[in-house]
Amino acid sequence: MVIKIAQTPTPPSAVPDYPLPPLPTFDLEVGWREVYDLATGQFKQEPLTLLQILYPQDEDVGVVTMPQSALHDLWISWLKVMLWNFLGQSWLLTHDVIIHWARDRAPAKSPDLAAIPGGRLPAEDNPSYLVGRDGPLPAFVLEITSRDTRQVDLHEKPLLYAAVGVKEFLIIDLLTRRRQGWQLIGYRLEDGPYYEELSPDADGGLTFETIGLRFVAVGRERIEVYDAQTGTRLLTPPEAEAARAKAEARAETEKAARLQAEARAAELEARVRELEARYGKDEG
Repeated sequence: MVIKIAQTPTPPSAVPDYPLPPLPTFDLEVGWREVYDLATGQFKQEPLTLLQILYPQDEDVGVVTMPQSALHDLWISWLKVMLWNFLGQSWLLTHDVIIHWARDRAPAKSPDLAAIPGGRLPAEDNPSYLVGRDGPLPAFVLEITSRDTRQVDLHEKPLLYAAVGVKEFLIIDLLTRRRQGWQLIGYRLEDGPYYEELSPDADGGLTFETIGLRFVAVGRERIEVYDAQTGTRLLTPPEAEAARAKAEARAETEKAARLQAEARAAELEARVRELEARYGKDEG
């Protein structure tokens, strides 16, 4: 039996009979938000509660800071570039942008990466992405675990992203035991209300149909991403830069060799003309 109780709003000036105790906060090194202090007329850093981290409000956008490990930030930045280069400009890729799902009861979240086909950047005065206003629902979401949000990434987010209809979801767990490799956990929404976990292939890779990519964790060293159709491995930004520099150096070498060959050919041609002129004059 369900009993519904009508609640009477408490007037703003009223003091509740049972005030809520203050929530514990994280250390400032974990995260903070800037608030304006009327007494001093300056902004100050206010530590965050777990509630504020899990369910940020619109007014927190752009002022909540959650520092991650260098390894976390490195792979997020690399993967974003790799996916953008592969998917092209018809997709919108967001990183740590709060997404409102346009679903009742669904709390807004800011995925590490969200791939949105046909999405567009929100207007300048709208710092968050609103499904329906700015484009469709993300088709693919990626999270990399961090120390403070690992349990949320592993247990809460698969339920939330399935509940709002995100087709595919990848978790890259960098916080496995030292003797284990990094772990990839993939989900796909099929006919049921919950995600179905993807089975890895023979090499431990997971393929995601929405973006046409296959991910493989190589020990605790790197994440490899492949074109699911051709099997071609996507280059990381440093690899792409090295390949570009190598190609430029090769082009410069080929250009220098071509100029040298042209100069040699011109020299030979001039020599031939000189000999022709000399022997032709002697014969005359």
